[in-house]
Amino acid sequence: MYTSLLGKGYNISFCWIPGHIGIIGNEKADIAAKEARRITWPYVPLPDIDCILRSKVSRSWQEIWNTQTNNTLHFIQSLVGGFKPCNFNRYISVKLVRLRIGHTYFTHRYLLHSEPAPICQTCNTNFTVRHILSECEVSNNCRIRWFGKAHPQLHELLGDPPHFNLFSFVVEIGFMKVI
Repeated sequence: MYTSLLGKGYNISFCWIPGHIGIIGNEKADIAAKEARRITWPYVPLPDIDCILRSKVSRSWQEIWNTQTNNTLHFIQSLVGGFKPCNFNRYISVKLVRLRIGHTYFTHRYLLHSEPAPICQTCNTNFTVRHILSECEVSNNCRIRWFGKAHPQLHELLGDPPHFNLFSFVVEIGFMKVI
């Protein structure tokens, strides 16, 4: 109300009045304060309320997340709560996030240029982060060398924490500069 009145050009001054007697608004406020003191509410410490609310929100968020089974990030992390911080520089951290959400310049640049989606000539399928990191037959030997298997799961490579050889593999297959 104060800012509304100021906006209309009113000049408002605040002053202390030693009693509520004779001022209708103050008398009403005094009566309301006395009535509020008669209401007895059980005391619940704020940390307890905070804990309950966080738990409820987390459960609700998890229920929604559980329905996102076609979401690329859901394959990597099935539980809500976020990833633990990695000790990467910003450049590598950004690349990791792009890989986790499945959106890289290489796999999505066709949207920017109104072109058809890129197709892997060897496998005859769309290039996706999943295809590049764990499915394409061309990189099987390289995957075996860096990960110990030809077809690792995305959660093994991009999970929490990401595979320690992930970026060595990405650099070797020439994918790092187009993430």
